[in-house]
Amino acid sequence: MTVNSPHQRCRPKWLVRQTGCHRCTRFSLGDKSEVNIMGIITDYTLEQKESLDKLRELVPDAMEGFDAFVRGTGKPGALDGKTKELIALALSVMSQCTWCIALHGKKCINLGATKEEMLEAAMVAGLMGGGPAMMYVKIVQDTIDEFM
Repeated sequence: MTVNSPHQRCRPKWLVRQTGCHRCTRFSLGDKSEVNIMGIITDYTLEQKESLDKLRELVPDAMEGFDAFVRGTGKPGALDGKTKELIALALSVMSQCTWCIALHGKKCINLGATKEEMLEAAMVAGLMGGGPAMMYVKIVQDTIDEFM
């Protein structure tokens, strides 16, 4: 069974409660069984795009500068694009940014990163960020499962 969004506003009435954190992918049904929410990482990437697109309308000058900065730092230089995205993925885990993990995880996959490379980068973030950062490695795993 697929649910389009984990958000309260979109949650079907048959979902009684969500187990785990506020972004967990498991929900309890009224009959106490559970269902996995497939496509949740895609939801994060779409939410992020919608949010940035809205900001581009509301504050175009600021976003023009931000977009130029993103393009400039993303260009291959001493580090190739895949390495830069693996670093961005690790920093996303360290920052505990769900949307960033989804975005940079998908970019890593598109640039040919392996599951092992992505998880190793995420684990380095866990090393530096401790237990709270380690909890976000789950989102890296979900991204790999959804897009790889």
